[in-house]
Amino acid sequence: MKGFITNVAEEMSQSQIWSVLDHLRDELPAHDMPVTLAALLYLRWADFQEAEQEAIAAFDEADYDPVLPAALHWRSWYNLPPHDLPELFADRLSPTLERLNNSRHNSLATHLHRIASAVKDLGRLSPHALEALIHWLAEQPFETPSDRRALLGVLDALLDRVPDKSFGEFRTPAAIVGLLVELAAPAPGDRVYDPCFGTAGLLTAACDHVLRKGKDRFTRNGGPGLMISGVELNPNAFVIGLTRLGLAGVDDPQLELGNSLERTPPNNPQQDGFDVVLANPPWGMRVHPAGLDHFPVRTTDTTGLFIQHALAQLRPEGRAVLVVPEGFLFRGGPERKLRKLLVEQHTVEAVISLPAGVFLPYTGIKASVLLLRRGGPTKNIRMVDAELYFTKGKGNKTATIRPDQAQELARKVRASTPSKNCWD
Repeated sequence: MKGFITNVAEEMSQSQIWSVLDHLRDELPAHDMPVTLAALLYLRWADFQEAEQEAIAAFDEADYDPVLPAALHWRSWYNLPPHDLPELFADRLSPTLERLNNSRHNSLATHLHRIASAVKDLGRLSPHALEALIHWLAEQPFETPSDRRALLGVLDALLDRVPDKSFGEFRTPAAIVGLLVELAAPAPGDRVYDPCFGTAGLLTAACDHVLRKGKDRFTRNGGPGLMISGVELNPNAFVIGLTRLGLAGVDDPQLELGNSLERTPPNNPQQDGFDVVLANPPWGMRVHPAGLDHFPVRTTDTTGLFIQHALAQLRPEGRAVLVVPEGFLFRGGPERKLRKLLVEQHTVEAVISLPAGVFLPYTGIKASVLLLRRGGPTKNIRMVDAELYFTKGKGNKTATIRPDQAQELARKVRASTPSKNCWD
């Protein structure tokens, strides 16, 4: 019954926000809608966090030094007169967030600093547009984990409705996300990392996986018992991913804005290594060879670099689940040298061939999933033709996999003996 009520509330919220956004199309282009909504959602989420910390400090008769001045908290400005709102975002809130750049000891301050540009862009909207968006958000329940999950569903639905490929390169199809997380099988207490997290689809799915598997292990705010880390290069994708994780119940994600491939080992996000690395790195991109001396195999192809980066981030026996274009499995040159290194120095547990069409409409390139474990050598590799587990609709070239089929495929990959379409 609780789930039904949550779904109804989410559908009502979506219907309301579609109506608001439809009236703002002349002023707010469709490709700007997700980051605009995400920035507002994060400001409200940050205010909720500050209010909780203030209440805890008051109960403990302790002092709490808020990140933002009281006048810049959501609760202080959400009902301002419309004509005051553009000035609030452009001239007061955005400069304050910019000045938080030296607050790395406080993750909330750091994250607020990184959304400063998106908040400044809010100041370019008209008073009417800001009033409509803020009024909608103010009417949405926010107090419980279920309330915030419903708003996550609204944001995700908006991303699905963006009519162009604005965020396509930063999002992995939901069916593939589900499969990758089933293969990784994160557990409570794991440290999970995505070096190119985009809109945080894999990281939020890892949280969902743990919550489904261990409902008695929620944190105080209803979040998973995972340590979440990631790096993202695109500022707009970063804002959306940060907001999605907050709404999913991750209070303190260790997220960085930048290029993970530029990080040498002393500057890695987690010095003790991660238990799980999940990633769908960008395909077909080349980087300048300068500054790549810290990679064992020198290549300018981002696929090979992200594979090496992922392994360097793992603790001994940590596991990585990575999507690669199928060409990586066959090319010569540096890729051949890297495959040799993977087999001789690490454990290649499985190679799963995905059917054509899983990444449509963004690309028709065939892909595979690599399951790697840090430390080797490899003794045998489970090879999998996953086409049997995918389906295509009539007249639809896009291949998809149901959650139950993803779970079955993951079981076959981990089974001690081979089976149909699954051999050593």
